[in-house]
Amino acid sequence: MLSHFYEVNQLLVNAEEALLLADRDSGFRSAIPAVFVDKIAKNKLHAFQLATQHRGGKDILSEDTKVALAKRLKELKKQYADKTMERIKVRLWGSPIIGSIVGEPARTEWVINPWSNARIAAVMPLSMSPAACIANPVLLQALPNASLSGVDNWFQILRRRLNMLERPVTSATNGRRWNAYAGYNPTWMTKLIEIMRIYYNYCSSNEKELHKIGDYETLPSTPATRIGIASEVYAVESILSFSGHIAFHER
Repeated sequence: MLSHFYEVNQLLVNAEEALLLADRDSGFRSAIPAVFVDKIAKNKLHAFQLATQHRGGKDILSEDTKVALAKRLKELKKQYADKTMERIKVRLWGSPIIGSIVGEPARTEWVINPWSNARIAAVMPLSMSPAACIANPVLLQALPNASLSGVDNWFQILRRRLNMLERPVTSATNGRRWNAYAGYNPTWMTKLIEIMRIYYNYCSSNEKELHKIGDYETLPSTPATRIGIASEVYAVESILSFSGHIAFHER
């Protein structure tokens, strides 16, 4: 983990400012402030942990936090009786509540998202205090759109398409965990991930997604074409048979 963050830190060496969003992992809580200490001190990196609601599960907000949130909403309803609930919640996000969530130490403080149906229930600043976060209007404007869905989607793609990265299987007889497809040599996993990265970014287009919504006019694209580092959707054969020598002389 530390080596990974070190590499990210090197990639951000010329960045004027960066927003780092992390999962709710206790290791991240100590590693991120330690590795990015210089950028945090210069206010060049803002780091947050995101607490997501469990689909179909219980609310992760603590009882005290839910009571405080309901009380604040009631006050705002009375103060802005002519406003819609949507506008009232926008105002509440402008001065959010600092609370706690289930499963975390009582001393941890989270900036609570007033939108109860949002995927992100709360965020914890790792590079500043919650009070400093609330005082920063630029960050408050960005946090409602915070998401880990892109990372989660990539992990799901890797697990489903690469057997070696599939989650362990739980035995139905004795409850033991069995790494059915796990590789014994991590080197092969690294190579498979690299192959998958190239295929996903340059060959795998969004054609099916476009057709699902009835869009047959928009040209299919890949992640690489959408950010401008490729000009076309490549076939696997084009990448496997690529020759730098031929490409150079064809220019």
